Amino acid sequence: MTKPFRTWKDIKAELDYASETKKKAISFAAQLTNTILKRQHSYDISTADLANKAGVNAWEVEELKREDVIPSFDLLIKLAIALDVEFIIK
Repeated sequence: MTKPFRTWKDIKAELDYASETKKKAISFAAQLTNTILKRQHSYDISTADLANKAGVNAWEVEELKREDVIPSFDLLIKLAIALDVEFIIK
């Protein structure tokens, strides 16, 4: 039986072209994307409403669901703020 989604571990293994710093940035973006999508789901907020609240295009929010797209940190920050995601920097 085939898994419906690849895991971050599967994708990361394929990133042999990326430096360790780039891999860490992609990993952070993936974690933040996952948090944003979970929060959107738990708040039961539509893509259009989230996009409007964050001041971005709805298609940008939809692209978060694609595994071949690495969203910009600018987009992720806007969405996280719109969803009241707290950041803890260590």
